[in-house]
Amino acid sequence: MGMEHIEFALKLEEAYAIKVSDAEIVQLRTVGDAFDLVARKLNATNKPFDKDQLWNEICRLVVETGNFVGEYKGRVLSRSVRLIDDLGWG
Repeated sequence: MGMEHIEFALKLEEAYAIKVSDAEIVQLRTVGDAFDLVARKLNATNKPFDKDQLWNEICRLVVETGNFVGEYKGRVLSRSVRLIDDLGWG
């Protein structure tokens, strides 16, 4: 788990008023994993959310956090984009 993962988890906690454990952080492999984690936590607290808006916000936080490399620089993210292998998170 690199600094990007920790920074990203802090941004998620602040943006959605949720707690993200260290165990959950290390399980975040893809952008889709991050979306699923936040959606699950929001559902558990009965906080309403729009899935499309949540997806866009998660992608924005990923872009703000990461140092994009290679083919993903400046491109739209998909659920399967891997945080470490594709985006270069340490």
